[in-house]
Amino acid sequence: MNFGSLNASWRLASLSNKFLLATNLVLGCAVLVLSGAALNNRDRITVLPPTIDKPMVVGWRNATPDYHKSMAMYFTGLIGTVGPKNIGYVLNVMEGFCSPEVAASFKTRMNAIASEYEFRNSTATTWFEGERVAWEEASGKVFVIGRLMSANAAHAITTKQAVYEYRIEIHEGQPLITYFDSYEGSLPHTLAWLQDPRNAEGNQNRVDREATKNREREQRLGQIEANKSELESKKAVKP
Repeated sequence: MNFGSLNASWRLASLSNKFLLATNLVLGCAVLVLSGAALNNRDRITVLPPTIDKPMVVGWRNATPDYHKSMAMYFTGLIGTVGPKNIGYVLNVMEGFCSPEVAASFKTRMNAIASEYEFRNSTATTWFEGERVAWEEASGKVFVIGRLMSANAAHAITTKQAVYEYRIEIHEGQPLITYFDSYEGSLPHTLAWLQDPRNAEGNQNRVDREATKNREREQRLGQIEANKSELESKKAVKP
């Protein structure tokens, strides 16, 4: 028996096995990396509706500013048409696009408004006329500036300048409102505006006043519900 040849063949086989093992490990790692990349890779959709003159790119977690501005205009147009007959519809639509915190706040505000006598018995038609839309990169906010219009039964039109402020994030390719505010005037509350101490103080006072109004509305709504419950109880025990 040629032990030298056998020893050489054994070493060659051992070396080949080590090489194959290393190759399999490399291939296995490559498959894992490619699989992870495929799972994390999300398509980006470029949208060019007929009514828009420029493309908007929507990704899995982000979108171009034009998309943010377009969605903000849509939300504002929807909110601007709130009336006694469609408030439920507007609320349902908006809740689907809001984070839980914003949805809860928006619902409380809408329910409080709906409970007011003037609103429930209003015959006026309201709509919003946008004048411009501003995107602030630093804060990720969109500001829709325009006029809130209202026409009563006598066709008398009243106008009020208003700003609607949004922060819209993209979650799994869908827009999600994570911040919302609205106020009278034509000046958006940008970071530069808020850095002015006088503006910051005035804005905080506005927020405090609105919070007080919302609490008062909630108290009135609670009182109305309590009166209804008491009336129903009396009817139930009446012989």
